[in-house]
Amino acid sequence: MIEINAITLLLFIFSVIYLFSAAYLISRHHPNPRINRKPIKIAVLIAVRNEENHLGDCLKSLENQQYEKDLYDVIILDDESQDTSPSIAKEFCERNSNFHFKNIKKQRNNLSGKMNVLAQGLSELECDLVLITDADCIAPASWINTITSYFDNKTGLVGALTSLSPPNGIIPSYKNKFFQKIQTLDWFFLQSVARYSSNAGKPVTVLGNNFAFSLKAYREVGGFETIGFSITEDYALLKAIEKTGHWEIKHINDAGAIIFSYPLNTLREFFQQRMRWIKGGKSARPWGYFLMTTSFITHTLILLSLISGQFNIFNLVSILMVFLIDYQTIKNDIKKSKLNSLKPYFILFELFYILYTIFFSVYYLFPIKINWKGRDL
Repeated sequence: MIEINAITLLLFIFSVIYLFSAAYLISRHHPNPRINRKPIKIAVLIAVRNEENHLGDCLKSLENQQYEKDLYDVIILDDESQDTSPSIAKEFCERNSNFHFKNIKKQRNNLSGKMNVLAQGLSELECDLVLITDADCIAPASWINTITSYFDNKTGLVGALTSLSPPNGIIPSYKNKFFQKIQTLDWFFLQSVARYSSNAGKPVTVLGNNFAFSLKAYREVGGFETIGFSITEDYALLKAIEKTGHWEIKHINDAGAIIFSYPLNTLREFFQQRMRWIKGGKSARPWGYFLMTTSFITHTLILLSLISGQFNIFNLVSILMVFLIDYQTIKNDIKKSKLNSLKPYFILFELFYILYTIFFSVYYLFPIKINWKGRDL
């Protein structure tokens, strides 16, 4: 007779909770683009600090957008770069009348980091929608067309998908190493959870290198100056817009809006990034805490069941159920990104996810010091 111990029982209970939470999220409505919409005025903002290695590729991708040139401006906001980023930006401004360079030298309204840079860039804009990306990102030619097609008069903010593995051919010399592949699957998983939550009316976050918002909604909440400083400015803005009660938050999985961002090269960089996310996420809504806690307990129990020496068929069924849920969560992102080559790495991603979820969940309890591009925040 198979003995059902405490770990086995708890793992089964939490895997069932995990299953029903996932089923609830996946079953929610997904937004659809508007057809035959009227073209509107767009501004694309990029905060830049020491990005000479990637900025040129980013700006070239924005130079080649399918959107009408006279209807979108690219605003390059330089945050005291100490490399050749300003000269690269100015070269693009010289050959594109819709590209503009602005040097940000001072902090205002007790803001700092990227939030301060964006706040100053937004203060003088006159447009309908604002799109945000980062200097280490490459956008497809369809990016502006696609992401703006999801806006209507009720939409305040739209988040889109970012991939850390480039589609074939976008960067001919790019070599997708093992750690980068694992990071890509990890980002797909986290973004999928965020997307399903947003579309269920419970937004938990948005990715700051690929999202757009109504300038009217931004100014209605008073801008970043009123919101106050946060190291996760994207999430702070999402919360403020949602809090008004009359703007919709959408999260899309549309191939035309998927941008590529360069992955981190080392575990130390990964550690710093996640510490920033965790510190910013301490103000998460109850639904966000429920998801984080459920995921932490479920995946911790998987690890305990594997090392307890009391592994049995019930543990196996629970683990397979959780792994199947996680795979279903990211399957569509893999398909939309045309990255089927990542599927063989799924189990390795799961093991990585289990280990770092446990580590960061414990570290969450301690004071966190954050460094962003050479500055302590």
